Amino acid sequence: MLGNGVIGILSESVNKWERRVPLTPSHCARLLHSGKYKTGVSRIIVQPSTKRIHHDAIYEDVGCEISDDLSECGLIVGIKQPKLEMVLPDRAYAFFSHTHKAQKENMPLLDKVLAERVSLYDYELIVGDHGKRLLAFGKFAGRAGFIDFLGGLGQRYLSLGYSTPFLSLGEAYMYSSLAAAKAAVISVGEEITTFGLPSGICPLVFIFTGSGNVSHGAQEIFKLLPHTFVDPSRLPELFAQGRDLGPHSKASKRVFQVYGCVVTCQDMAEHIDSSKTFDKADYYAHPEHYKPIFHEKIAPYASVIVNCMYWEKRFPRLLSTQQLQDLTRKGCPLIGISDITCDIEGSLEFINQTTSIDSPFLSLTEIRDGDDRPGSSLTTEMKSGEMMESNYRRYDPLNDSYHHDMEGDGVIFSSVDILPTQFAKEASQHFGDILSQFIGSLASTIDITKLPSHLRKACIAHGGALTPSFEYIPRMRNSDSEDIAESLTNLKSTRNKFSILVSLSGHLFDIFLINEALDIIEAAGGSFHLVKCQVGQSTTAMSYSDLEVGAEDKAVLNQIIDSLTSLANSDESNGFLNKEANKISIKVGKVQENDIKKGNDTKRKTAVLIIGAGRVCRPAVEFLTSIGSSSSHEWYKACLDTDFEEQNVVEVVVASLYLKDVEEIIDGISNATAVQLDVMDDESLCKYISQVELKKHLVTASYVDDSMSLLDGEAKAADVTILGEMGLDPGIDHMMAMKMINHVHVRKGRIKSFTSYCGGLPSPAAANNPLAYKFSWSPAGAIRAGRNPATYKSHGEIVHVDGEKLYDSAVRFRIPNLPAFALECLPNRNSLVYGKLYGIEDEASTIFRGTLRYEGFGEIMGTLARIGLFSTESHLALRHGQRLSFKRFLCELLNIVSENHDGVLLGEKEISERIVALGHCKEQGTAVRTAKTIIYLGLHEQTEIPVSCRSSFDVTCYCMEERLTYSNTEQDMVLLHHEMEVEFPDNQATENHRGTLLEFGRTENGKTTTAMALTVGVPVAIGALLLLENKINTRGVLRPFEPEVYVPALDILQAYGIKTNQVYVIVEITKLVAYGSQKWMSHYKFPKPIRYGDGYHVMQPYYVGRDPSLNCCNLRNFLAETDENVNEMDEFWLKAYENVKIEKDECPSPCSIAHPIHRRNKLRHGSQSERQNDGVAAASPPIEDLFTNLNRQIERSEFEQAVKVADQVLKVAPNDEDAIRCKVVALIKCDSIDKALSAIHSAQRQNLPFDFTYFKAYCLYRQNKLDEALELLNGLERNSETMLLESQILFRLGKMDACVDVYQKLQKSKIDSLEINLVAGLILAGKSSQVQGMMEANRIKASSSFELAYNTACSLIERNKYTDAEQLLLTARRIGQETLMDDNLAEDDIDIELAPIAVQLAYVQLLLGRSPEAMEGYAEIINRNLADESSFAVAVNNLVALKGSKDVSDNLRKLDRLKEQDAQSFQLGRGLDKLSPKQKEAIYANRVLLLLHANKMDQARELVAALLDMFADSVLPVLLQAAVFVRENKAAKAEEILGQFAEKFPDKSRVILLARAQVAAAAGHPQIAADSLSKIHDIQHMPATVATLVALKERAGDVDGASAVLDSAIKWWSNAMTEDNKLNVIMQEAASFKVRHGREEDAAHLYEELVRSRGSIEALVGLVNTVAWVDVDKAEAYEKKLKPLPGLKGIDVESLEKTSGAKHVEGASVAVTDAHEEGKKEKPKKKRKRKPRYPKGFDPANPGPPPDPERWLPRRERSSYRPKRKDKRAAQVRGSQGAVVREKHEAGATSTSSNTSNSKSSQPTTSKVAAEQSKPSSKSSRKKSRN
Repeated sequence: MLGNGVIGILSESVNKWERRVPLTPSHCARLLHSGKYKTGVSRIIVQPSTKRIHHDAIYEDVGCEISDDLSECGLIVGIKQPKLEMVLPDRAYAFFSHTHKAQKENMPLLDKVLAERVSLYDYELIVGDHGKRLLAFGKFAGRAGFIDFLGGLGQRYLSLGYSTPFLSLGEAYMYSSLAAAKAAVISVGEEITTFGLPSGICPLVFIFTGSGNVSHGAQEIFKLLPHTFVDPSRLPELFAQGRDLGPHSKASKRVFQVYGCVVTCQDMAEHIDSSKTFDKADYYAHPEHYKPIFHEKIAPYASVIVNCMYWEKRFPRLLSTQQLQDLTRKGCPLIGISDITCDIEGSLEFINQTTSIDSPFLSLTEIRDGDDRPGSSLTTEMKSGEMMESNYRRYDPLNDSYHHDMEGDGVIFSSVDILPTQFAKEASQHFGDILSQFIGSLASTIDITKLPSHLRKACIAHGGALTPSFEYIPRMRNSDSEDIAESLTNLKSTRNKFSILVSLSGHLFDIFLINEALDIIEAAGGSFHLVKCQVGQSTTAMSYSDLEVGAEDKAVLNQIIDSLTSLANSDESNGFLNKEANKISIKVGKVQENDIKKGNDTKRKTAVLIIGAGRVCRPAVEFLTSIGSSSSHEWYKACLDTDFEEQNVVEVVVASLYLKDVEEIIDGISNATAVQLDVMDDESLCKYISQVELKKHLVTASYVDDSMSLLDGEAKAADVTILGEMGLDPGIDHMMAMKMINHVHVRKGRIKSFTSYCGGLPSPAAANNPLAYKFSWSPAGAIRAGRNPATYKSHGEIVHVDGEKLYDSAVRFRIPNLPAFALECLPNRNSLVYGKLYGIEDEASTIFRGTLRYEGFGEIMGTLARIGLFSTESHLALRHGQRLSFKRFLCELLNIVSENHDGVLLGEKEISERIVALGHCKEQGTAVRTAKTIIYLGLHEQTEIPVSCRSSFDVTCYCMEERLTYSNTEQDMVLLHHEMEVEFPDNQATENHRGTLLEFGRTENGKTTTAMALTVGVPVAIGALLLLENKINTRGVLRPFEPEVYVPALDILQAYGIKTNQVYVIVEITKLVAYGSQKWMSHYKFPKPIRYGDGYHVMQPYYVGRDPSLNCCNLRNFLAETDENVNEMDEFWLKAYENVKIEKDECPSPCSIAHPIHRRNKLRHGSQSERQNDGVAAASPPIEDLFTNLNRQIERSEFEQAVKVADQVLKVAPNDEDAIRCKVVALIKCDSIDKALSAIHSAQRQNLPFDFTYFKAYCLYRQNKLDEALELLNGLERNSETMLLESQILFRLGKMDACVDVYQKLQKSKIDSLEINLVAGLILAGKSSQVQGMMEANRIKASSSFELAYNTACSLIERNKYTDAEQLLLTARRIGQETLMDDNLAEDDIDIELAPIAVQLAYVQLLLGRSPEAMEGYAEIINRNLADESSFAVAVNNLVALKGSKDVSDNLRKLDRLKEQDAQSFQLGRGLDKLSPKQKEAIYANRVLLLLHANKMDQARELVAALLDMFADSVLPVLLQAAVFVRENKAAKAEEILGQFAEKFPDKSRVILLARAQVAAAAGHPQIAADSLSKIHDIQHMPATVATLVALKERAGDVDGASAVLDSAIKWWSNAMTEDNKLNVIMQEAASFKVRHGREEDAAHLYEELVRSRGSIEALVGLVNTVAWVDVDKAEAYEKKLKPLPGLKGIDVESLEKTSGAKHVEGASVAVTDAHEEGKKEKPKKKRKRKPRYPKGFDPANPGPPPDPERWLPRRERSSYRPKRKDKRAAQVRGSQGAVVREKHEAGATSTSSNTSNSKSSQPTTSKVAAEQSKPSSKSSRKKSRN
């Protein structure tokens, strides 16, 4: 098939984002249509793909064939490597293979290529004559990476409080083309040029590292912004300029460009010797001679680092984690890093994971390096965790923590490894343009020797073999995977006597210098082992390799070094000084003589194989390899009683599937070797084990399960010990326990109680999250462990805890000698097993093993479990790779119905209320802590869930592994504690024995070892050591229970620094807690509360719900339900206390039996005191009679009498539960709430085992102590009764969303009238639109009850359907009257019951514009006083609001009716507690306003002061306080308090700032008023605001500020996309303003723009007038554009201008001039200047105040005129005895009023007129007679 001219194009399958193609349709068309003889291509077959950037149909249109079958193709091309099964034999392939540098991960591909005899061409190796790669995507990576980061930068700045144009940018792949993306960047640049950037983020400096294609691509996009490039040396100066601005100027200044700086290696490092300058060649050859300076010279001034450079480990880092932490502490402005090179843990140490394109804000699950949980085994391979990806992450240097959100401190970074594919179309075009030039040669050539040299060198394999240039690959692979196992067989034979470390650097692989180097080593007879290899990522970058070169003769080794040195210097000796690409650098270490022991060596070298490279591994390796050191001399000899000189030197081999993990584990540890091993490969596993001799011992920290126990016989037969449970728990706990138990048994003691507690916890400093827990091992394992069932023995009773309830069984726990730790414990699996293993099964009545956690852990985890976050079932929404956001997923779990799942984040309050409402926890505090945990885990965020998550369990583990991990600086903690209660014979005192181990993580030489790893790994290593030293002689499967194990092991642990503390305490009486043995008494039910609908607005009526009805007759609910056996008589008594009539013949004789309730109480509390009480009770009536009487009183609702009877029962049986309950309920029914609470407290003080929590909560609710009541309810079982009361409390608290949630849950309970409350709750929760749908869904009619009709009308009001609401309210009133009349209620009672409907009806009339009807309705309600208190209060308030200030005194009197009677100051009565806070606030506010109108300042001031405390966060009290200050002429004080409130509550500042502006303007403080208005950003562009601001600034003399306001408004409206655009209005006014202030040129520009864009005649006129001031000619030119007015064509304008204008001529006629005299010109007369005449006594030099402008008006018409008050008594004529005579006055009233109707004074009273008529000689009469 080779050379047949048929090309196949692969369908890319490696990455879902890979949409690039090697050849576009246009390239294919050119190749096919030019003919085979010219191009070498005859056919092109394209594999179908639905995600390729070019559709299959386009390829088909140009002549390509579409087929999955590429078997006819001789050359198959793609971008990325194909799947192995897609590789066909005897074909040629071209793609990026990443195999030529022996990359381990791609060696299976190379093996497949060789096996199938494939010719493999690697694009990366196609290099031109200039030495650069021909096929590369570097520029596209730079372009896409920089665009991606700009969008993230905008989001980051927004989270910091800055709005920038970058926010409008999206990801690069979101744009249809590169041109579209550039256009978007250009648009951002224009916005920066126009509006600038906030000075708070400036100077915005982008640092670009590197000078290759990647950097050029990023700079290409950067240059589209308004920019300036600065030299690195000028950065301090630029930074200083930006920071020198003062606070005020900085706040107002805008910066209109960004800055760029390109840095190279000489800006990143300097020579250690300060006397030497930077030399690039020397730097590449000897980077160890240089130190980093980037963090000192560049980074302190960088806002963004765009990393585009190649880096190798031997060079200094660009920025280390420590350097970034130091920079952050110093206030470095660095905001983010775009790591386009995607170099993980490379030049930027803290970038530890890649990110991806498709999940912009998802966090990355950190790769686990192994499992260090208790029970992990050194014989089990630890698997790395899955790696998820995201595009942006935030790193907080100060806390060394990673986050996936934009909020908080730190820097964001992006590190995407497949950037070019975002511009797939352009990248493919660029790639194909080059590939199409020589692809014909590849497709038509069979003999590769005939190919051009640049293609021939790119061929890695041909005909089933590597080409000569790549023969080094197998040698590198063999060296890298050297069979270490064989070396263990004979340590002497595999290691050369002399070895040396040689570092080679240069273009080792690009020009194959590595081949020559390896040939030199092997030709001289030496050997090599590849230690490290770092390959260059581009042809311009160098590679380096570390080789351990060995030889038996030192001379041979020296010869090899000389030859390699000659190779490095060959270019220079041949005169090729300038050919940098052909150079190789060499660095040689010291020659070492290996420690090959001779026959007289006294030390034995033994090998230990450790399988697995988890965190527990390193402490074990360090311990075992330290045995041969002097540091272990003392403890080794003391603990093992063995001479140090004869001890073993242990060679440790660590094997793992992931070699890199093992290398990191043993880094820096001598006598340790790393090998790669797959434990599933039996052959390889046996091979390694055989090297440490067959039939060897095994030590593991894992539990000894049944399968391991079955090996006991085989192990004994093979003389092998399998030592299990040799870790911490299990492990050290066993050894400590057995030591303590055996110590007791030696003293003949007996273990009464054994309890053991252990836990791996964060140290107190690291317990910095709501869960107070972090994972050093897999969260999945920890969660599963928390779901295991548990069994233990407590006080002789076996207790079983179901796995589903394990978290709920957590018990508070404190350690006596560690009182600072607030802990709790959970039962740990089956504790009974250890009773038998420890030998205390028959003597200990309590055996308990528990897991320790910080207090509160169990509550939170239990709640999370009930929510469903630990469910392992496949979640429907997560199947088939669907992508949900975390927020939407959480909403589904919490049943939160949200129309917009991508809106604002769920808050702590909303989540906690949902948790309580759904019954997932009982206490509000627990719900809040759980909500905090959910938020901390990020489960409320809008980022997408990774596709790997298929269940809630997966999602939770993902979030926990991301958020609950230890940082590099945090410590964990291990706490192990044993307690034993011991008794001895001969009545000796009881003793408490305690043993404690407390260990913290350790940090040495910058490496942290966790306490868990230390306490698990070291015991395992100790077990291995004891077996090596033959200290353990027992064979088979065993645990560390034997003295031969635990005695030396504990001693070694103590000597090694892991210390335990044992305490023995002698006590006389010891009482242990029986964990889990308490029986929870069931929560007693209580009859349901009922509430009807409520109103919802300050100006609307408020319908108060009824109190919960208490039916204390239903005693079934009050009986103790914990008794398992209830006999027949009990059933009778249960029946007797229901609301069922019982006939006398049914009742047994009182003397025949004892009362069953009393009998149960005696059995339950049969103390001596009660038996004495029974004797006393003999003289009292039989208790059966008392209960019969009690039942009678309750049936008659005679509750006061029932209380007395209950007291009689309690005298006989003081602790009788039923009597106490009946008394409490009867007191509640009597409204004696205080007494009911007293009875409850009395019962609680006696520690009676009765639960009165519900009753107490109800009493507190009745006392309006709502928060306390709610807190009590949170601790009760979630049933319909508690939920109903909870809903009532939530309703009163105004927590409507939570209230509605409870109602919706209760719908299933079929509770009567529930729909009434549900509708009310929906309305008050702002969900009126849902009412109709809810009613239709439940088939509920609004007319089913008057309450429901009323509430439905309220929902219609909310939806502005006032007419419909009025009709429904009338219907509700009619239904209510009929219903209540049927209930035989009196008329007044009916009116009171229906008062809310009347009040609401009046309100609707008001909304419909019928104010008189509304006022009449309110007045009738108030006058009749037939309404409940709340409805009456709303009616009063609404009427007062309608009347306003017309009758202040009457309004105040009306409000006084709402006052608490005994209160000194105005305070709403207690009966109005049911009013909502808004309603109360409105009533108080109206009161203050009326007091101000009445000028009662003291009362107003006092009431306002009270309101500030009552409504601390509300706006209204502050406004009222300001009003008081204004009335007191303290405007400045009013401005001050308004300003303070606006700063404290910015979200409520709008109204406050408007009020402040009004106050300041009225007080003559225009600048303050302008500043206040300027802070309301969303109204700055409105014409009214602009006009006001301009006027205020003009008054303040700030003409520039006023001009700036106008300019800003013009810019806003210029960019506004609104229909009602006010740009022309603003521009017109701005032009007028500028003309007024002498800015004619600016005004002219505005007028010109108006004329040009709008064609405005007014603007043209203004333009002519304005330009005339500066350029007359130009003004005349504009004037000609004015159209003449119609009717003026015959007028000579010039002659008209010369006339003096029209003059007024006295007389009736004007003389007409003859026609022949018109042309005559009269000689103008010279006017004589006359001296002005001034009034007598007027001094023109000192004119004084201006004259009154109204001085010419009659006095009565002047504004200052006030009529003189007349004595009303003057019109009264009194007769004898003082009687008023009215006859004549009234008789003349009508005629007089009609006669005087047209006079100036149009409102004289009748009495005045009569008085005037009775005095005809008066002045008034004389005036009228003259008229």
